[in-house]
Amino acid sequence: MALIPQDTTVTAGESATFTSSATGNPAPTAQWYRVTGGPTFTAVPGATSPNLTLPAVRYAQNGEQYVVRYTNATGTSNSGIVTLTVLPAAPRVVTSPSSSSGLAGGTASFTAAASGDPEPSVQWSSSGDGGVTWTQIPGATTTQLALTDLRSAQSGTQYRAEFTNVGGSAVTRVAVLTVLTQAPRVTSDPQDVTVRSGATVTFTAAASGAPPPVVTWQRSRDHGRTWVTIPGADSTRLVVGGVTQMVTGTRYRAVFANEAGTAESRAATLSVRPR
Repeated sequence: MALIPQDTTVTAGESATFTSSATGNPAPTAQWYRVTGGPTFTAVPGATSPNLTLPAVRYAQNGEQYVVRYTNATGTSNSGIVTLTVLPAAPRVVTSPSSSSGLAGGTASFTAAASGDPEPSVQWSSSGDGGVTWTQIPGATTTQLALTDLRSAQSGTQYRAEFTNVGGSAVTRVAVLTVLTQAPRVTSDPQDVTVRSGATVTFTAAASGAPPPVVTWQRSRDHGRTWVTIPGADSTRLVVGGVTQMVTGTRYRAVFANEAGTAESRAATLSVRPR
């Protein structure tokens, strides 16, 4: 008398069990085999009991077939071939992104994760209207979303990730981006310079700020009462060539500006001696 194993269906991640039994004298031994194309029978290591348990099966095992063979001194008997059906495990969010902040001009990132079998794909989306509408972010298909060159206009934007496989989809909680601005702060002032007529002079200045501030240079020939912007002087280095005694006493300063404010460096004085 024998108990024939039956086809079984489980969800990916669960255990699957095939049950069988057989009688005989002497008592038969059992061996389970996996059946592949041909057919080819490959022994399942250690599967020598009437029942075969496959722990935590994967979706990739869907459609696998098995057979159990009973043997004693009088002969061998095979059960019918049974089929394992594995249903996909729909995505389940295990990590939602946390709200993040970054300086204007800088970077920020969000991270999410989900389980599922087969492994789910991911797509990040953003919303600028409080979650009423969502727009997929082109190329944002990894579990980490990196944002660069932040703009203050992005502050308050919401982000979420959607995970999808053949079993379904799951969406993370919403995370909010805060973009911080900082008014410029001068970190290096230009220094007074004394040279001889005909020399080339270089003034330098630097400032911090978010977003990174732009710089313009100004000069004053009336001891700082009025200032004139120098055309094209938009880097942290100002080069003044071929100075003459006529410009001695001219003052130079750098003006740093971003959307959060402005800052002026101290004024440096140029002194020119005769040759």
